Amino acid sequence: MKDDFAGGRWVLEAGMLVLADGGMAVIDELDKMSPEDRSAMHEALEQGTVSIAKTGITSTLNARCPVLAAANPKWGRFSPDRTISEQLDLPPTLLSRFDVIFSIQDHPNQERDRRLANRILASHRIGEAAGAGDLGEPEESAPFEREFLKKYIAYARRTVRPILSDPALATLEEFYVRVRRQGEEPNAPVPITARQLEALVRLSEAAARARLSPVVEEEDARRATQIMENYLRRVSTTEDGRLDIDLTQTGVSHSQRERHDIVMRVMRELQEQGGGTFTHADFLEAAAKAGVEPPKAESLLVSLRNQGEVIEPRPNQLQLVRF
Repeated sequence: MKDDFAGGRWVLEAGMLVLADGGMAVIDELDKMSPEDRSAMHEALEQGTVSIAKTGITSTLNARCPVLAAANPKWGRFSPDRTISEQLDLPPTLLSRFDVIFSIQDHPNQERDRRLANRILASHRIGEAAGAGDLGEPEESAPFEREFLKKYIAYARRTVRPILSDPALATLEEFYVRVRRQGEEPNAPVPITARQLEALVRLSEAAARARLSPVVEEEDARRATQIMENYLRRVSTTEDGRLDIDLTQTGVSHSQRERHDIVMRVMRELQEQGGGTFTHADFLEAAAKAGVEPPKAESLLVSLRNQGEVIEPRPNQLQLVRF
């Protein structure tokens, strides 16, 4: 920004992630951020720095902070029939930077709904009583005072630097190898990558730090693997129940890529046989013979047409742009 007190020269003004260095950044409505702001988060999430090269100023600033972000699904609620990347208006490259992703779904439950209603109504009554000058006695207090919790987290982050023990290392290694083994079958998707192993280390250290322990014990590693397995099962499971990390890393599953390749091959063959074009009915019939169900073939065709890969030069005549 221009600083009037510095003769109108351009100066750096720290943003949220730089100001959160050594602390924690909490972002709400992540999906509403501008694409420029979201793209600037990549470096901070991966390397803990923010690089600036504008108006003759070149600098690298520290942004060593965890990021807790919340975003809304595109259609208001999560659908079990769609992948997490399809339902969030966020690029897969940004989603892959987060260690864990959880979809918070609203399922009616009488007991839980009653507890929630009591909590909300009690908070309103306490607020109204405070406004009237009569605080009264709250029916249910929080487990910890806010100031105590803030000091506890600050103390743990500032003073505790846990070191991985041998049993913890063995637990993480066994989990990583066991899950990776699922991808050794022919044409099987990749269930987990080294990025998730690094996330497991961070989760294990965080579990030890929460206990104010200088050593990451086996129980911390097991807690981290349980969190990771829960996350993978919820957002990286394919239609046939197998884990596929590409669902969150790239937004396209292994089976989707295979169907895409089959559909492209079918279109090329039809275009060669039809003298440069092919019909919609011929495409669906040929795709079904190749093992792609009509609804999925139709969905891929719509996607290819929206991307400009397939055009309709004449009524009911389709053509691949890049043949």
